[in-house]
Amino acid sequence: MQPKVNILFIEGEQNILTFVTKLLYGHNYKVTTAITGTEGLQLINSICPDLILLDLGLPDMDDQTIIRQVREWSDCSIIVISARTNEHEKVKALDLGADDYITKPFGSAELLARIRTSLRHSTRMNTSSDQLFHPYKCGELILDFEKRTLTISGNIVHLTPIYYNIFMVNIPYSQ
Repeated sequence: MQPKVNILFIEGEQNILTFVTKLLYGHNYKVTTAITGTEGLQLINSICPDLILLDLGLPDMDDQTIIRQVREWSDCSIIVISARTNEHEKVKALDLGADDYITKPFGSAELLARIRTSLRHSTRMNTSSDQLFHPYKCGELILDFEKRTLTISGNIVHLTPIYYNIFMVNIPYSQ
């Protein structure tokens, strides 16, 4: 059985947050939500999501700041969800590191398809021929599959084979 995909949804509008969260739960995704950029950044660092759905109209933080900060240390997929239809806004978000951009209002089927596509691309990139077992990175934590080592903040953590296997079972499959 595949582990659930972990999605972080950062959305300032409660009705959209509720609707999309129920939709994703109904399709067997694990969903964590945030209503501010500050809360979202804290969650990104702590839960290391497989995919981030990011609203551009957050009350406390510029969307560009969030995308830029996430890209400094993570390569998880980011799908921007926005009411902004201006091409310049879309290009700016994509150039900063967003993987996709969907405009409000959107259909459930389209959102789910974009999530599947983004996760599929993420999985392909992470299983490229020359790096089939690339290290898993989450903030200061690095798990190197080929060397069977765990590093936190640059310090190697010595794990018994049993603890290493427990660690491996609990990492997201798309990383």
